[in-house]
Amino acid sequence: RRFRWTRLRPAVHAIKPATSLFGYLYWSLMIPPHKPKSPILVLGYSGGTVPELIRTVWGREIKAIGVDILPQEDVYKEDILKVEDAFGYVKDTDHSFDFIVVDIFVGSTVPEWVFEGEFLTNLNRILAPEGLIALNFLSNSKERDEKIKTILEQYFKVDKWKVLDDNRVVFLKSKLL
Repeated sequence: RRFRWTRLRPAVHAIKPATSLFGYLYWSLMIPPHKPKSPILVLGYSGGTVPELIRTVWGREIKAIGVDILPQEDVYKEDILKVEDAFGYVKDTDHSFDFIVVDIFVGSTVPEWVFEGEFLTNLNRILAPEGLIALNFLSNSKERDEKIKTILEQYFKVDKWKVLDDNRVVFLKSKLL
C-alpha cells in the first residue's frame, strides 16, 4: 500500500492512502450513516481527506465547502475552499448544512472554543433540522470524555460516540433549546 504524506508545518495533517478504506484510520469513523445532501461543510478541511472518503462511500456528486486557515495545496477539484477561520465562518454564514464535520486541530490539540457556547450555538443554528454533525477530538481519559459529553448535551442530542485509540468522533443531532 502506498501512502502520500501531506505535511504542513511540522505536523502531519493528512494521510491519503492509495487504496482501501481501512487505511483511512480515524477518518472512516466520520462517514455519515446516510447519504448527506450536498454540499457538506468540513471545518478543518486540511487536504480534503474526509470529503473524499465520504464521496468514495456515498458518491462522487457530493461536494464540500471546506474551511481551513492553513489548507493543503492539493484541494480536491470538487470542493469549494474558504481560507478563513472556522469560528468566524460558522458565526457569519447564512447557509444550513445536512452534514457538518468538525475536524479542527492546531497540532494535536482541538482549540477550546470548539467546546464553548458561542461556537456550539452557531453550529446548531447552521445545522439543517434533520442534519448530523461529526465532531472529532482527542481524549485519553473518561473524565475528559464525560466533561465534553456534558457540554455537548447542552446544545445537541449525542447520537453516537465512536472511539479509536485516543480519537473520539461524536455524532450530534440538533435538539430544541
